[in-house]
Amino acid sequence: MKKIKNLFLFSFLATAFFACKKEEISIPPTVSEFTASTSLGTYFIQNSPNSSFKIPVGLTAASTSPTTINFTVTSPTGATAGTQYTVESTTITIPAGKVVDTITVKGLFAGYPTGRRDTLVFKITGGTVGAASWSNTYTLVMQKSCNVDLNSFLGNYTRTNEFFGSAYGPYLTSISSVTPISATKGRIVVQNLYDSGWGPIEFELDWTDPANFKATVIPKSAGIANAGTISSTYAGRQVAVRPFAGEEGTFSSCDGTLTLKMQLGVAGLGFFNDLYTVTMVR
Repeated sequence: MKKIKNLFLFSFLATAFFACKKEEISIPPTVSEFTASTSLGTYFIQNSPNSSFKIPVGLTAASTSPTTINFTVTSPTGATAGTQYTVESTTITIPAGKVVDTITVKGLFAGYPTGRRDTLVFKITGGTVGAASWSNTYTLVMQKSCNVDLNSFLGNYTRTNEFFGSAYGPYLTSISSVTPISATKGRIVVQNLYDSGWGPIEFELDWTDPANFKATVIPKSAGIANAGTISSTYAGRQVAVRPFAGEEGTFSSCDGTLTLKMQLGVAGLGFFNDLYTVTMVR
C-alpha cells in the first residue's frame, strides 16, 4: 500500500508540473493594423477645401520609439491620385508611447462628375513592425455630395430628353413649385413632361440616404392629359402615372439634374410595359 501511495504522489506532482509548463504566457510581437470598427468606409465629398476622411491605423502595443507604418493605395475603379483624391504620404509615423494615428484622404470635388463613384483600397505593407494578418486592408467608397436646397430646383430645364420606346428631345420642362415634407424629403411639381401639353405631375424627392437619392412619382390617374396624346386608340380617356416596379428615379443636388422614371397608363384600362424615363438638365 505504501508503494502505491508513493506512485500516486509522483504521478500527481508530475502532472501538476507539466500543467504549469503549458500555462506559460508568450507575448505576441507588436504589429500594425487598421483600428476602425469596420473595414469599409463611405466618404461623401463636399465642395469644400476642408472635406476629408480619416482612417485610423495603429499598433497592437505602444513602442518606446517612433514607429513607421507603410501602406499602398489602389483603386479597382480607376481613381487617380491628384485627380479624384490626395493622400499626403504612404507612410504614417506613430510617436513613441502612442498606439493610434490616422491616414487623411482628401477627395477632390472637381474630379467627380454626376454618377461617378470610386473605391480605394488601403493595404498595410510593413514598416518598423510587421502588418497584422487580420486588419491589414481598408476599403473606402467615395462620391461627391451637396446639401439639398429644394428651391434650387425651381425653374426651366431647357435640355430635357426622354425615352419611351424611342428617344425624344431635347425640349423644355420646368419645376413650378417645391414643398418640404421633412428634413430629408420634399415634393416637386413638374410641368410639360411628354412635351404634349400635359398637366403637372408630382414627385417626391428623398435624400435620407446620401448614397441613394430617390425621385418617386406620385400616382395620379386624372388631370394630366388626354390619353390620345400617347395613342389615338385611347383618345378621350385619361393618362395615368405610377412608379415602375424596380426602377427608381434619382436626382443630383450638386448638378441640379433629375432622372425621373415612371410607368404610363390609361386610367381604368391598365399600364404600358415600357419604362418612361425623363432626364432634366438646365
